[in-house]
Amino acid sequence: MAEKSHAMILALVGMPNSGVQAAVEHLTGKGIPKISTENTLPAEVVREATNLLHAGQHCIVIGNLTDTETLRSLKHEHPGTVRLVAVLASKHTRQTRGNDNIIELDNNVLENTNVAALIATADEYIVNDENLDKFYSELNELISK
Repeated sequence: MAEKSHAMILALVGMPNSGVQAAVEHLTGKGIPKISTENTLPAEVVREATNLLHAGQHCIVIGNLTDTETLRSLKHEHPGTVRLVAVLASKHTRQTRGNDNIIELDNNVLENTNVAALIATADEYIVNDENLDKFYSELNELISK
């Protein structure tokens, strides 16, 4: 197990149009490397996180986590470094952010992923219903802890 007590792996989770992508873009804009979980096996995510930590990265962002297996694997390999952060926004706000039917998107996510369980067990919650400056400020505070 690779342990880096001063390192932080931020695993972001959220419903469609909640702002997870905006959070990832903001954090990567600050030079924080990201790991994508799309079409990636949990072992590959863990290996990439391990490589980044061994290369000296102190903060890593994982965008839009959708499965509990990846989270369990990360926490096992990097105890004390993983923080699951749920990005929340009201259904009305999320609908105004996209052209798709939010109810259909939500149903698809709830039926085919573990997003609801991940949100329920998150270490931190950031609400993204207001302006982006407030949202980005909360993200900045999170990475400065």
